[in-house]
Amino acid sequence: MNKTSKIELLLHLAEISEDIHNITATTSLIAKGINKSQQSASRNLIALEKKGLIARKHVSNRAIITITDKGVLELKGIYLILKKMFGDSKKMEGTVFSGLGEGKYYMSLDGYVRQFVSKFGFKPYSGTLNLRVKSGDTVRFTSTLKEIHVEGFKAESRTFGGLICYHASISNNHGEGKKSVKIIGAIVIPERTHYDNSILELIAPINLRKRLSIKDGDKVMLQNLEA
Repeated sequence: MNKTSKIELLLHLAEISEDIHNITATTSLIAKGINKSQQSASRNLIALEKKGLIARKHVSNRAIITITDKGVLELKGIYLILKKMFGDSKKMEGTVFSGLGEGKYYMSLDGYVRQFVSKFGFKPYSGTLNLRVKSGDTVRFTSTLKEIHVEGFKAESRTFGGLICYHASISNNHGEGKKSVKIIGAIVIPERTHYDNSILELIAPINLRKRLSIKDGDKVMLQNLEA
């Protein structure tokens, strides 16, 4: 049994029940969950048991499985690796920079403004705040947020593309001892953009640069509204 199969099966067993000391399942159900044959799943369960990662007993046609202390340590090791990779998924820090100045034009278009008012509850200030974040952080952070889609539209003989948006709080990060200001706004990601996912545009009902007292090079913190 290779390491990948061991981790996959341990994680699946942990998913089956809220109580990792009392996991009740048939071998066929477990096999389906890891996309293996019943025979393969049975062999892998035996291998985990021999390694001391699980304990099993059979009642009727079902197995009652306990993930042992050794198995829990194995899962904690996986968690610590993932935590190191992804950090706190409810927060994300970025650096302010000046963009191309296109945000002011786009945020003033009625086709977008009406949808922002309807979906976010505010009319955006006519401009966006550009933020540069670490590679991969956007996917990690937005995975915790509800995706809100703003439809594209036609106006002025042009077609304007749709937007993928996320509600979030935006705060300055001036360091300990300095006043922090938090604004409820949104992340706006054009479906068609020349930026990669390390560049974000932020909107709010007010001028974020002025309200947060920030300039190019300053840090801004984004946070899940439910955090």
